[in-house]
Amino acid sequence: MSGVSIIRKLLMAKVSIPVMAGVMPQSTALPAIGVMQISGNKHQTLSDDEPLEIESERVQVTIVTKNYPDQKSYMRTAQKACKAVEKWISLTEDTVICKSITREFVGPDFYDMETGVFMQSVDFMVKYQRST
Repeated sequence: MSGVSIIRKLLMAKVSIPVMAGVMPQSTALPAIGVMQISGNKHQTLSDDEPLEIESERVQVTIVTKNYPDQKSYMRTAQKACKAVEKWISLTEDTVICKSITREFVGPDFYDMETGVFMQSVDFMVKYQRST
């Protein structure tokens, strides 16, 4: 269970294109979305043995398309899909409460001339709570 799983689940509910956790294979059909963890932290409690843990992760969502208009459209969709505060989310591992998702930074537009691929990323801070 992780911030990546939370973001991926939210995105999959809004788009009909592949949404992959981790490194996107080069053979992936486009358009597609990649979701990766940038950093994370488990927040300690006073006794450090509480039945609930709060964790936060910086998660990067990368949109990869064949044209610029699709890149921008999926970027807007991703930003709308990843607005969640106090929302229960069921994952395959367990059920968590997503305390908050905030948009951090939107990266620059990229274009790879060799492959004809358009890309852009956005980072989200995901704070969630789960039972230990």
